[in-house]
Amino acid sequence: MALYRIMRWSEFRGLVRRFMPKIIFYAKESNPLAKPKIGLKLIFYYGMDTYVFTDYADGKALHKTGIPVGASGDEGRIDDEDIRRFLMEHLGDVKVVSLGFLSID
Repeated sequence: MALYRIMRWSEFRGLVRRFMPKIIFYAKESNPLAKPKIGLKLIFYYGMDTYVFTDYADGKALHKTGIPVGASGDEGRIDDEDIRRFLMEHLGDVKVVSLGFLSID
């Protein structure tokens, strides 16, 4: 039972293609160091192991994936449809499930 924190999008994409998980979970989260203050976490399970990729806003897009970030004051927003579309384009036919919005409060 291990937790792997994946730093690069290309590595996460490669692991998904290698292990072919049936479901990818995602959660939008507050990120006080990003501008705007929002991020995205992608998670999948393979056997007893968990793989986690974290991205953060850098202006009008997420830094590592380039998924668009909309303006909503300081907080920003990421559309669920943009996340699903990006994952389907880059990872193929995989079920994508939202975990909602996680807050660091």
